[in-house]
Amino acid sequence: MKKDAAVLLFFVGISLVMTFPLVFHMAGSVPGDLGDPLYFCWALDWNVKSIVRGFSHYWDANIYYPNDASLAYNEHALGLSLLVLPVALLFKNPLITYNSAFLLSFILSGFGAYLLVKYLTNNRSAAVIAGVIFAFSPYRFARIYHLNILSSEWLPFIFLCLHRYFSTKKFKDLLLCAVFFMLQVATSYNVSVYLAVIIIPLLFFLIIKHASFADKKTLFELALTGAVCFILLLPLVLPYIRLDAMEGTKRSIYEVINFSPDIRAYFSTHVINRLYGKITAKYWRAEGCLFPGGIVIIMTVWLFVMYVRGKSEKAGYTGFYFLLCAWAVLLSLGPVIHYGGKALMESPYILLYRLFPGMSGVRVPSRFGIFVVLSLSVLAGYAADRLIKEKNKTMITALIIGGLLVEYNSVPLPLAKTGKAIDPAYEWLARDRDGYPIIEFPFSSDFEYMFASTRHDKHIFNGNPGRTPLNYPAIKEVVSSFPSEKSADMLRVLGVKYILIHRHKYSESEYEAIRGAVEKNASVRIAKTFEKTAVYGVLPRDGVWEKKMLLFPFMLRIR
Repeated sequence: MKKDAAVLLFFVGISLVMTFPLVFHMAGSVPGDLGDPLYFCWALDWNVKSIVRGFSHYWDANIYYPNDASLAYNEHALGLSLLVLPVALLFKNPLITYNSAFLLSFILSGFGAYLLVKYLTNNRSAAVIAGVIFAFSPYRFARIYHLNILSSEWLPFIFLCLHRYFSTKKFKDLLLCAVFFMLQVATSYNVSVYLAVIIIPLLFFLIIKHASFADKKTLFELALTGAVCFILLLPLVLPYIRLDAMEGTKRSIYEVINFSPDIRAYFSTHVINRLYGKITAKYWRAEGCLFPGGIVIIMTVWLFVMYVRGKSEKAGYTGFYFLLCAWAVLLSLGPVIHYGGKALMESPYILLYRLFPGMSGVRVPSRFGIFVVLSLSVLAGYAADRLIKEKNKTMITALIIGGLLVEYNSVPLPLAKTGKAIDPAYEWLARDRDGYPIIEFPFSSDFEYMFASTRHDKHIFNGNPGRTPLNYPAIKEVVSSFPSEKSADMLRVLGVKYILIHRHKYSESEYEAIRGAVEKNASVRIAKTFEKTAVYGVLPRDGVWEKKMLLFPFMLRIR
């Protein structure tokens, strides 16, 4: 136990080093850019506030006004919020909460893979090597913008508990597996869909390997646990099912193909990688960096040669993890496998897209790459176990870990500053505890306005542009014409109380034209003026509400 605690501290320390200088900017910056990270800052904040108030109107988030169930348009990240709840309640700073979740994804990923490989090999040094691979692989640093994908830390714990259960047949191991499975599903919808595709072959393999087809007790416990997980997770799944039924959130197969990587993605890292970034830059594309590192490839190939020659243990799990790795690689390339922009062949992904629940709702096949990394970390653990037994233990372990850290180095991690000062306009709004709707101009900075709403808690029209309500384009078209009479009338229809115009985001001539037009509009009056923001109040008018369904028939849903 003390040695495991020391390993956990090792991963804490290495995580701080590999993400440097984030630890010194926890309260004012986020890794990557001010896009998706700001969305997850908002989502974590929304979850924490919902937990405090007992999940009242949980799905009716304060984005995409006037739509209900607006949280279901993207990841809810509730599992992540539970993980960092103490941090959120203590500091009350969405940035510190987000960055804590970011760091924990590295720490727990490394420690989880360490525990998995330690169980499979009974070799602590080999397990540490596996943990370093899974936690700090170039695949993960290429996705520092997507906390939901980074937060796959529960995967090795799920695999570990399944292995333990089939070996010991102790029900507590299966219960632990269920807990980690539910945490992963509650953390990331995307990862949980890919997990469902991967875990089924693992279950079948373990059932066959341990001759459990005839074991009624094992089959009953598996069925019971699966049913309980389904029931407990249903409240987190139903809103997505309802939304899909109402608006059709299915991704087209052409969209999935467009987001699929080329085979050359397995020779590419993100440009922030200090060793390979510039070398592989010509193969780089968004969501298309899948190179696992040279050392892990060499170790895996060496293990495969030993396995084929019969010099590696075939009675264990080595063969399965080779097959799992190959399966994950195949799926990560999407419905149609490409090389150099040319289509080579269709893959089994198409069949899964058509038949497997949830697969038509995700669009980035390369995210199967996390299972490639997990499989490779296990296989590298087996290879390290063989090497460390045959050679000097301390020297080999230090050399491999040192080499891996050099390969995976992305220090200094790129950080995006959010700015320490909060716009006084938001502070002014925050003093009023009522949850009325506001609208901000220019009508484009979706992530920024979402993040700002963590301070004032008002309803806003903006949201994550990854997936939008059906009525959003129509609303945006009318609103974007502000300060026209038509847009002002619609804002009154929707009960908007304040309009915020951020003058520093316009040129001087643009702002003066808008200000002049607003002052001529009889339904809008100046409420408060700040250095960078002018706040206008929208005057209510009787008899306007009957117009609401004429504006956007069959589309607009008013609260």
